[in-house]
Amino acid sequence: MDQHYLPRCYMNEFANPGGNLFSLNNELFKYGKRGYIQSKSPAQICYVPDYYTLDMQIPPTYHHLNQEDPLVIERELFWKYENQYPATLEKIKNRISLSFTEAEVFIKGLISMKLRNKYIRDEYAGEQHQQMLQKIFNDDLIRTVYDAHKHYPNATDQEILATIETVRVRATEDPEFIKMIHLTGLIDRERNPDSVINAAAAKLLLAKWILYESDLSATFITTDNPGYCLDSQDRVNNIKLADCTLFFPLTPLLCLMISDRVNDQELHGNILNKRLHYRAVNANFINQINQGSLHYFSRYVLAQTRQTLNAIAAMITLRNQQFSG
Repeated sequence: MDQHYLPRCYMNEFANPGGNLFSLNNELFKYGKRGYIQSKSPAQICYVPDYYTLDMQIPPTYHHLNQEDPLVIERELFWKYENQYPATLEKIKNRISLSFTEAEVFIKGLISMKLRNKYIRDEYAGEQHQQMLQKIFNDDLIRTVYDAHKHYPNATDQEILATIETVRVRATEDPEFIKMIHLTGLIDRERNPDSVINAAAAKLLLAKWILYESDLSATFITTDNPGYCLDSQDRVNNIKLADCTLFFPLTPLLCLMISDRVNDQELHGNILNKRLHYRAVNANFINQINQGSLHYFSRYVLAQTRQTLNAIAAMITLRNQQFSG
């Protein structure tokens, strides 16, 4: 079953009247070839067969998931966001305030879009993540063995070390294990009331929501891993849900900006509605946001028109090399 790591309801907003959008595919660049621009329907891109299906071996620590529908992530977790996304976005486009419940589901949906993304899972197997795990296993090995003895007093040092090595290898090299980590994390975060997705959404709901609206001199692009965060040092992060400013393109003409450092003063007097604030922005401003969008993506840069991607392609640097569309 083909499962989209970037929801079709999101990509549909960047499609032209014919139902297609333009994608700049960077996959061939890895093999020394140029990226190319194609017209695609949202159904044709940003999917992997059974990407969210619980079809791997579930370890004993997650035994409760053995009773789950293998498609629980698609049918329960994602559906509740994707089902409401088009109607909520239509309100945003028409400058209609959202109910507090609509705003909560919408922002959780955007956070979920980041956490479910292929970029996140690819990072588990990436060099930086492997270096981090190596540091944990190497630098903290003595403490890890000591802690393990408290839980398994009859185990020998050799047995504990062998188990640690098995976990290290699986956590960095086994695609099925990496998939299990990703999917169980998605489920636990959704169902735990104290999870990062709920805590972040609660904080972002209290912040001022600003919609940057194109003055029609340029349009916003997006990618297969949409949205990014700027921290207090103006460093671009893929996802950073504290002390940050979130930029999330919603359509070619609208980009949502939320800073958790700027509270929504109007919310305190009206907890039933979330007012939206709109600001017209020009091509220079839009190009800055578009450049931020190019920091973290897996394969596709997306836009409504070929012209937009032709203009944006010169900004893209992949592995310190530049290519044009």
